[in-house]
Amino acid sequence: MTLWVLLCLSVFAGLILGLGLPLVANLHLAADEKLCLGAAFALIALYLAAFGIYILDLPLAVFIVLPLAALVFAAARFRRCVSLLRTPSASRMLGLWLIWAGWSLGFLTLVRNYSGLGSGVIGDWMEHYQRAEFFLFHWPLPSRFIRAYSLTARPPLANLATGAFLALTKVDFASYQVFSTLESSLVFLPALLFVGRMTRLSRRHQYGLLLLFMVNPLLMHNGTYPWTKLITTFFVLTALYFFVRSRETSRNWLAAGAFVCLGAGFLAHYSAGPYLVALVVAWFWWRRSEWYQPRFWRATLMCAVLGGLLLATWFAWSINVYGFNQTFLSNSSVIGAAPTPRGLLAEKGLNFFNTLVPPPLRHTFDHYDIPKSGPIFVRDYAFTLYQLNLFFAVGSTGGILLCRLLWKASRQKALASAGLPRAFWSFFIFCTIVVGIGVNGGRDDWGLTYICLQPLVVLGVTFLAAHFGDLKRPLRILLVAGLIVDFGLGVILHFYVEHLNIPFSLWFFDRGRSLTITDGPSISFNVLGKHLLHLEFLGDQPFHPAIVITCLGGLFALALLGFFRGNSASPPFVRG
Repeated sequence: MTLWVLLCLSVFAGLILGLGLPLVANLHLAADEKLCLGAAFALIALYLAAFGIYILDLPLAVFIVLPLAALVFAAARFRRCVSLLRTPSASRMLGLWLIWAGWSLGFLTLVRNYSGLGSGVIGDWMEHYQRAEFFLFHWPLPSRFIRAYSLTARPPLANLATGAFLALTKVDFASYQVFSTLESSLVFLPALLFVGRMTRLSRRHQYGLLLLFMVNPLLMHNGTYPWTKLITTFFVLTALYFFVRSRETSRNWLAAGAFVCLGAGFLAHYSAGPYLVALVVAWFWWRRSEWYQPRFWRATLMCAVLGGLLLATWFAWSINVYGFNQTFLSNSSVIGAAPTPRGLLAEKGLNFFNTLVPPPLRHTFDHYDIPKSGPIFVRDYAFTLYQLNLFFAVGSTGGILLCRLLWKASRQKALASAGLPRAFWSFFIFCTIVVGIGVNGGRDDWGLTYICLQPLVVLGVTFLAAHFGDLKRPLRILLVAGLIVDFGLGVILHFYVEHLNIPFSLWFFDRGRSLTITDGPSISFNVLGKHLLHLEFLGDQPFHPAIVITCLGGLFALALLGFFRGNSASPPFVRG
């Protein structure tokens, strides 16, 4: 099975590089920027190809055209692509991504059940796998996923792109887990680019970002859970990065690329919507002095047309097949909202409160019949902190220190060094928090960080990595201590629970009450779904935990070694 995982990794890297790099090889960008943008364009190309194959009702064998196209495109620009990959910035980005991807895959091999109290882990993994199967095997149009959601309740980009990888390898849930994790791991690429914008870049900052990713519970949870949140975050952050680049260089084609990536993020998950709103408003406001110039409107039209055409591939088809109401009124933001203005206002207020105020101050667990002690309770308590609360999502001490660093940076005008003035970043953070929490339909007693706010969390982790050296020694010690706690409670303990092989018979006979050895409804529902669908997880394969943990220890040691040896700073950040 280890060879199969390596094969999946090779297929993934081959398609991403083979389809993406030829598309961006001639652009006037730095090599690492091309690598990131090429990965985004490759996923978009996979989505378009898979959707086209589905609409034309072609057999799965047609997917072989994708690796053939990658070979042809790469051969046509072989020298330029090889030269790009040999560039130090691109080769280092690729090497760091491989460590992060290997780290994520290693923890994925430990997962035998999905769980976590009070979050969207109940059933979403089944739903997205069924959506991939829907497009691959042409399920009936009225199909309901996990007997609840219609096709139009979620956008399809990630499901179709993952389906393309499955069609080229093997359509089973273990392979689906692998490719979903690899797609989620791409979020590291734009984060690495942002580190270079936020500080005087050095290898230490890059490896520091890698280490923060490796110990962050939210990123580890979502990176190994087969849904679409981190794939969306990848597109959002890539769009934000090139939006910043377009402003500083006045290259409108970069802005067009940014809005294409935003459209792709929206087609991966509707949680990209708040970031689309924020950047559209920023586009018009910060270029208001150009409103009278035809050049500005030509650029705006180019962004709108390219982004709109990508969105139309899904919405035009969906309206034609399912109708307008089903297309736009079947997602959870609409169907879960309170029916009255007063109820809606109360609902949004409570969601803000629950997202920003940690559970220890809200007594969240009092209403649930679960064990109030033991390692499972500790895991669940930590899970609600790291996955659902905005400040703890950055880390137990990282959130507090991030606020301190941001306050210090705003007073020193350091935020302007990231490419846009402080006013933009203040607006961007405020807008995406308000809209990101506000668009969720229904009341959530736990918090909504894991839905729309993950791009902000990744930016926060990136800012910590960039400015770790700006903290005084006692604060650096405090941050490291917090990271150790985060890794222990939010990663090690979490994956220990997910490694438990909960037998179906235990759930069946205890279904009338909460299980004493699990976290009640979350594990029990997922164990039921796993057995009813006859699915085999990657963690059910014969991976020896000791070997996996040894390999993970080697990857962590490699990252630590790079951090302590990478103290040679490069020149200040400059992009051509």
